Amino acid sequence: MFVTSHRNIEFTMVCGHKETASVDVRGTQQMAEERRNLATMLCSTCVRTLENWLKADHGQQAFPMDFPVLDGISAAQVKYAMDVRLKEFKKYGPIMQALSKDSSELAKFAWRALYMCFMVTNSRYWLDERKRFDHHVWGGEIKRLMKAPGFSDRVSSSSAYGSFHNSRNRDSISYFMAINPACDLQGKNLPLMRFWTKEMFKPTLALEEDRQAS
Repeated sequence: MFVTSHRNIEFTMVCGHKETASVDVRGTQQMAEERRNLATMLCSTCVRTLENWLKADHGQQAFPMDFPVLDGISAAQVKYAMDVRLKEFKKYGPIMQALSKDSSELAKFAWRALYMCFMVTNSRYWLDERKRFDHHVWGGEIKRLMKAPGFSDRVSSSSAYGSFHNSRNRDSISYFMAINPACDLQGKNLPLMRFWTKEMFKPTLALEEDRQAS
């Protein structure tokens, strides 16, 4: 019979920082499971940093990038998804610009996670994520990229990471881990993955309409 014991354990978070947590465990196996679970999280300091980035006023200058063309079951669905993506980019574009100038590891992965999200071509993703994009970007995608490429747990394809990880082009995850804001993201010299073509990086109709209106 196992006796539950209350212990304070120190563990290394996915961001590389150490924290101590109070947990109730029964035996060494459960202790090991608790360590593994806790090691998939960001430390409290990094979480606060992400929250502050999200709340801060970064101005209106967005990071310069073009988006891949979306696919969907109808023209109406694609247009709606493009509108959602453009709305999110208006919010996150300036954040990406600020992150691109920050040399910290957390900023690099936060930028990469956002870039990965904006490279998703499935319209359904944008329609599903329109009310919870904040939570998924900051709560999941950054941590998944930090754990990659060794992170091979089953991941839902509803996430940006999962949509690439569960595809036949899993090396795209290594691409997102390595890309940085210094790359030319305007199409001509973009290091393309096998499943992308240069035609996919023509500015979308919604983005063009917005640029012309401004």
